[in-house]
Amino acid sequence: MSTMKKRSLHSAIVATIPADTIRTTEAELLSLDLLTCTEAEASGFETKFTLVVQTDSLITALVGYFDCDFTMGSSYKDVLHTGPKHESTHWEQTTFFLRHPIQATAGTVFKF
Repeated sequence: MSTMKKRSLHSAIVATIPADTIRTTEAELLSLDLLTCTEAEASGFETKFTLVVQTDSLITALVGYFDCDFTMGSSYKDVLHTGPKHESTHWEQTTFFLRHPIQATAGTVFKF
């Protein structure tokens, strides 16, 4: 196993991920109101989520990113998307490599 691969299994890698490499549905892991949330709400959370494979493929990693809604009353709303299916930003995405890649067929459901 290459040194880079060994290191990436223990730490996340931040990079721009091409949208055409995403093979599953998306899942929201956490939603926070940044004006009112507490530190406890934002850290140490656990959540269950489901991903559905959309095309036969080898799943090698999970990709993390966020969206941030900017609102000001009812007159202004904008959204910063940092996911791979949107225009690239300096935020990029965080890649968490799997120790053992999974060969999956379309329709396979993964529950975490």
